[in-house]
Amino acid sequence: ARLLDPKAALEATERMAKEVVDEDEAHTGSGLNPRAFDIHAILEKHQPQPLVVAEPDSQPYGDGEQPALTPIQQAALAIDALYASDVTAPPHWQDKSQMKKGLRGQVRRLIKDLSLDGWAKQVPLTVEHYAVIHYSKP
Repeated sequence: ARLLDPKAALEATERMAKEVVDEDEAHTGSGLNPRAFDIHAILEKHQPQPLVVAEPDSQPYGDGEQPALTPIQQAALAIDALYASDVTAPPHWQDKSQMKKGLRGQVRRLIKDLSLDGWAKQVPLTVEHYAVIHYSKP
C-alpha cells in the first residue's frame, strides 16, 4: 500500500485550515455578525434571480462608517435580533410549538417585501431550522 507523502499531507492540512479560517472570518467587513451573516446567506439563496454584486466602492468611508446595508442584510440583522432577544425568543422557545410559529410569522413579516422565492413558508422554516441550532436557549 502506498502511503501519503508527508509533504502533500501537510499541504492538504494547511489548505483545509486556511479554508476554515476564511469561512470563520467571512462576515468581517460585511457589517453583520457571524449569525446574521449566516441568515443573510440563507435569504440570498432564495433570491429569484442571481444577484449581481457590485464591486465595493474603493472610496474610504469617513469616521469609520460602514457602507449602507442592503435590505436583505437589514432583514438578516433584524432576524438575528429577533432570535437573540430573550423578549421575543425567551428560554426554551425552541421547545414550544406556538412560540416557534409566532417567530416564523415575525420572520415572514420581516422578509415579505424582499421578493424572495418561498418567503411565505420555506424561508421562515429554513431560518427556524438554523435558529434552533444556533439560538436555542436552555
